[in-house]
Amino acid sequence: MDDSNFNFFYIFGATALFYYTTLEEYYVGGLHLKPGNGVTDGSFPVIIGLIVLGFTGNEVMQHEISKGNVNTKAVNIAVFVCMGLYLLTFFQNIYNIFKTKENPEIGEAVKWKALLI
Repeated sequence: MDDSNFNFFYIFGATALFYYTTLEEYYVGGLHLKPGNGVTDGSFPVIIGLIVLGFTGNEVMQHEISKGNVNTKAVNIAVFVCMGLYLLTFFQNIYNIFKTKENPEIGEAVKWKALLI
């Protein structure tokens, strides 16, 4: 994948997830990791992927994939999958913050005006 704004958002998404998870932890009153979370369960596929890349080199990710009239590289598919997971995690964090707002005895009540300014 070449240098582009798309790559910026890919890297920014990974960093932003830490911010939103910390924000959720603040408002909910703790970090409650459920099964299927990216911190513990997501580590296994990342480690396997890095081991495979260590043995095969990054040429595997540059492999062309064709399906009908669509041609892309394996790295593009991996980036789109990661960005989809970023969005799912972001929306889950926001949902949990809104859910806490409805039940303020769990954590601190959300002050949206102060949060946005």
